[in-house]
Amino acid sequence: MKNTSIVQARIDNTLKQEVESLFDDLGLDIPTAIRLFLTQCVKREGLPFDVSRPHSIAKPNDKLNQLIAGRPRVRLETDENGHAVVDKEKHPRLYEWVVEG
Repeated sequence: MKNTSIVQARIDNTLKQEVESLFDDLGLDIPTAIRLFLTQCVKREGLPFDVSRPHSIAKPNDKLNQLIAGRPRVRLETDENGHAVVDKEKHPRLYEWVVEG
């Protein structure tokens, strides 16, 4: 290959074995998969998937701000995973916003 560069990365052995098995099923090898990934990054001008903090708190949008403006704050229960649970009986308008958007 003319005009190429070498890219190296250290990865966990287990991850390498898992990805090699996956890529083998897809008819790919790791270098080809990396080239595909980098090509998609350039085409999309960013990563080809969403990146976010796990369990991050979403910033309220304008519709939510209008809904809660001038209203007392609502304390929501959370499930075992820490996700907010909106009680339809206690907070019908908030429930409607969450479910129907």
